[in-house]
Amino acid sequence: SIGNIAYERWNDQLFATNLEDGQIYRIDAGGSIVETYDPWTADNGTPGIVTQDERIWGIGINKEGSDIKVYFPRITGSTRTIYSITLLNGAFPAPGSEIIEIANLPGVQNIVSDLAFSSNGQELLIAERGGPHTSKVQSYTLSGTSWTANLQYFVGGHASTGNDGENSAGGVDFAYTEING
Repeated sequence: SIGNIAYERWNDQLFATNLEDGQIYRIDAGGSIVETYDPWTADNGTPGIVTQDERIWGIGINKEGSDIKVYFPRITGSTRTIYSITLLNGAFPAPGSEIIEIANLPGVQNIVSDLAFSSNGQELLIAERGGPHTSKVQSYTLSGTSWTANLQYFVGGHASTGNDGENSAGGVDFAYTEING
């Protein structure tokens, strides 16, 4: 039940979200699970995907100054928020260390499936996944310690719905070079 995986290059490790238990897994370069972080309520052990307010899907890693942060979403009802935790020497902090980075995230889907940071760590892309013609890709810019909404990207076309360009399938990334085909 992996939601998403992000590579953290400064400590050569992976972070993966688990849709079944609502936790974030820290995985070493050899593929072994080192530890987990559960930002919300402990999993009750019932098989299947956790409830919406416990579910973490998208995940991203950013270095801000000397801090390495793991970013992840939470959607509770109509409240959509991006949180972060700051790693301590590459490891998870104490439970309850998550902070709100972006409150009132725009969009209507119940899945924020991907987060991507630019190479300089100053831009963040956030992608939704869900219903056709209502799934957005939004960018944010880091100014000091605050993220500010920047652009909504046009993805695909479907003018008859009035939501032209809201056709994200849930994956985003920054490219470093153009590839001509």
